Amino acid sequence: MSADGGARAAGWVVWSAVVAVLLSTAAVSTALLRGTTPPQWVVSVSMLAWLALLTVYPSGTPRPHWAAGVGLACAAGVLLGWPAAFIAGFAALAVLQVWRFQSRSSVAERQATKWLVLGLTPALGLFLGVGAVAALPGGPAWVLQHAAYAVLSVMGMWAVPVAAAVGLALGDKGPVDELVRWVVTAVSATVLVALAHALTQVWSPGWSTAVACVSVLPATWLANRLATQLAYSRGPQQSLRALPLLLAGTTGAEEVGPLVARTVRDALASPASLVRVGPHVLGSSGDTALHLFEVPVLLHRNEVAVLAAAARPGETSLSRRDLDVMAAVAVTAAPALAGARAARAAAEAHHLAATARDRERDRLHADLHDELGPALSGLSLTAAAISSRLATDDTVTASRLVEELRGGIGHTATRVRELAYDLRPTVVEPTQLAPLLKQRLGTGGPPEITLDVEPCDLSLPDHVRPAVVRVVLEAVTNVRRHAEALHCSVHVARVGDEVRVVVDDDGIGPGTAGSGIGLGSIAARTAALHGTSSLRPRPGGGSRLTATFTTGSEG
Repeated sequence: MSADGGARAAGWVVWSAVVAVLLSTAAVSTALLRGTTPPQWVVSVSMLAWLALLTVYPSGTPRPHWAAGVGLACAAGVLLGWPAAFIAGFAALAVLQVWRFQSRSSVAERQATKWLVLGLTPALGLFLGVGAVAALPGGPAWVLQHAAYAVLSVMGMWAVPVAAAVGLALGDKGPVDELVRWVVTAVSATVLVALAHALTQVWSPGWSTAVACVSVLPATWLANRLATQLAYSRGPQQSLRALPLLLAGTTGAEEVGPLVARTVRDALASPASLVRVGPHVLGSSGDTALHLFEVPVLLHRNEVAVLAAAARPGETSLSRRDLDVMAAVAVTAAPALAGARAARAAAEAHHLAATARDRERDRLHADLHDELGPALSGLSLTAAAISSRLATDDTVTASRLVEELRGGIGHTATRVRELAYDLRPTVVEPTQLAPLLKQRLGTGGPPEITLDVEPCDLSLPDHVRPAVVRVVLEAVTNVRRHAEALHCSVHVARVGDEVRVVVDDDGIGPGTAGSGIGLGSIAARTAALHGTSSLRPRPGGGSRLTATFTTGSEG
């Protein structure tokens, strides 16, 4: 039989048991409400149907397998006319259901079992709890004969099959966790208080009422702890209550991510959890190689992080309650995670700024060592040659050398001014981007520069315009030094939320020696603004440098 066929067969088995319990319960309860005794065969069929339901619910097969032996043994006792066999089997299989829902193979089955537990709780409290209290020496035996008990008994009988049917229909949907918690708390506390009253009535009748009143609060507290454990396994309340205090006690942003990840893992009893900002993991706990289910962390409707957790062992997904718990963690931790995200972004920006500064120093060193140093040495040699020609009265040659010296000094002075300008903080006022680039690119010799700046600088943030200027100047300087190009074009435009700089030349193409410092500086500047840069061959020869800046991110 295929897996789908087996699942359908198991579904028919469990639904057949539910329908059998509903029909037999209807027959028994009708007779009880009429004040008559139902036929013995109806009672026996009802008992057998109940045992079958508790044995196969909710998967359609006994789990663990020895539960089938318990059900069959008790069914044999019922057929032999032993009512105690049904009571023992009902109690044993009901307790087994409580154990089973802790180890379901899927969330739907686990939550469906909780619905059955929800129906069993008042039934067990009524039949076993009230019966045990009434059976005590001096206990209120008259309760079992009261008409109200008969009505409540009928209601208790109907609670189980109705809850079982609802669980099969809804699976992991519906507020079953909270219902289990409240119903178990109410029933357990009531039975404990009644038990305290009955026991005191036996030993000291005058104090029974007082003891019952005093026991209400501790009984409710104990019952609530039991109910929370039953509904939530390892309940999330303690972890959720502790989270604000733990976040307030953190001493650094780097502690927030691991703390929130541990809270999620503890609250869900999950094998793994993590907190992520974009592609970066702020903190994790457990084996994060498992499949994780994600919940966004929102602050003012903006996503600041993502919480992720793995399903518990034996389960295939997170339940609705698990997602609600993660959402509660997200609400509490959102401000702290937003701060941790900002701190991480600031640290990355600082690192990128430091990298850009180091590359600027490398570039300045290269300019001084490779360009100004040889230029000054050449001027010194030219001056020496002029002195030598004047000593021999070769005034024509001396005059030509003087002109060369004057031109060399002028060129060197221009380069010194450019280097000094580059050392100052660049401030580019709105509408001044194109004029400033035209001024700075007009000097420095070949190649011929064509500048095309679309009218976008008015809409650019103040921190983006200086970066555009620096990148353009660095790219053109690289072309002048290494490309051996005759023409170079610079195009600056805004495309959506990005500014794009494209520098084309008709030189010898990318990959030339000595261009690493300039390209590294460009890469650092663009990365500081969450952009990218690339240098590739240009169709038709030469190279093309493309740099983009994200206008909304200040580095």
